[in-house]
Amino acid sequence: AVYQIASRFLKDPKLENVGWIGIGNLSVVKKSAAKMMGVENSAAISAGDVIKNSPADKAGLKSGAIFVSVNGKPLASYDYPQETLLNFTSTVATTPPGGKIVFEVLDGGGKKTVSVDVAKHPKRLNQTESKYFKKLGFSIREFIMDDAFKHRILDADAQGAVVEIVEPNGPADSGDDSALVPGHLLVEINSAPVRTYAQAVQMLEAAQKSSSEITLLVSEINQTKLVRIKADK
Repeated sequence: AVYQIASRFLKDPKLENVGWIGIGNLSVVKKSAAKMMGVENSAAISAGDVIKNSPADKAGLKSGAIFVSVNGKPLASYDYPQETLLNFTSTVATTPPGGKIVFEVLDGGGKKTVSVDVAKHPKRLNQTESKYFKKLGFSIREFIMDDAFKHRILDADAQGAVVEIVEPNGPADSGDDSALVPGHLLVEINSAPVRTYAQAVQMLEAAQKSSSEITLLVSEINQTKLVRIKADK
């Protein structure tokens, strides 16, 4: 799973220049539907999500926008939708941060041209900070954009802390449905809201020193739950 510590790799300097505009859940519009929209000579790609405070959001793009050209060229259509999407996302990723991409999109008002300022891609899993709390039996890491999509917190400015590993048979591993598991988003620690990774680290360090029971409110994909952990002495 992507949240396992084994998924961490050495930082790749090439990732520093990857472009990002803040759109996700892309899908290729079927040719029959695209034709009804007046698109016959190019692919049409729909943006399922536009991240709040992202370059795409600041340029005025909305969820559901349909892209038909990029930088003045019709979107290439391939035999397989995955290839069409890869060609589109590669164009974004290979545009250096600080550059611009000009899209032609369809929305409720017809075709329009939108210029988007490309930003540096947000941190990936292998670039995050993490900390292990031995007496509590788990580690946390920084909140990243993958978590934003998973937990539907679609805001480029969102921060927080996510459970990374849980020590088997440790204090946080109760062995039942109340157990802490990798991927949980920390919402509260002892009823205090968790707003940043640094804040979570500070709160958990204090809880670890006290060697008392702590209560975590964590978020799963569609629900929250309480987890109680007794720190080892």
